[in-house]
Amino acid sequence: MKKNLVILLLLIVTLSAKSQCRKYNQVDEKGIKKGWWVTYWDEKKKNTQVKNYYLDGRETKICKCFFESGKRQAKFRYYKNHIRVKYFNEKGRMIEKGWAKMDYSDKEIRFFLEGKWKSFDESRTKISESEYLDGHLISEKIFTK
Repeated sequence: MKKNLVILLLLIVTLSAKSQCRKYNQVDEKGIKKGWWVTYWDEKKKNTQVKNYYLDGRETKICKCFFESGKRQAKFRYYKNHIRVKYFNEKGRMIEKGWAKMDYSDKEIRFFLEGKWKSFDESRTKISESEYLDGHLISEKIFTK
C-alpha cells in the first residue's frame, strides 16, 4: 500500500513538473513578445539560431546566437542600461568583447557600441582596444607582436 502511494505521488509530481515546462515564442494579448523566444536554422527545429528572452516586447536577460554548425556566435547579457557583448569565431574562441546600448524610440530600435571593446586573435592574444561613445569610435589602439 505504501509503495503504491509513493508511486502515485511520484507520478503526480512528474506530471505537474511536465505541465510547467518552458513554453517558447509566446505573445501577450496585444501581440507583444514575452518570455523565451527561439529561432532555428532548420525547419525540423534541431539547429538553434537565436535564443533570447523578452519582457514587454524588449530583449532582456540574455541572448545567445549560434552559427549553423551549432557553435556559439555571440552572447548578449542585458543589464539596466548596457549590454555586455561577446563575439566568437567558428572554433568557439572569443574574438571580441565589449559594451553596447539599445535605444528604443517610436520609429526604430538602435543598437550601438558603447565604451571599451577588445579584439583577440586565434591564440587569444589581445590585438586591439577601442573606445566608443554613442556608437562613434573615439579611440583605437592596435597591438603588434
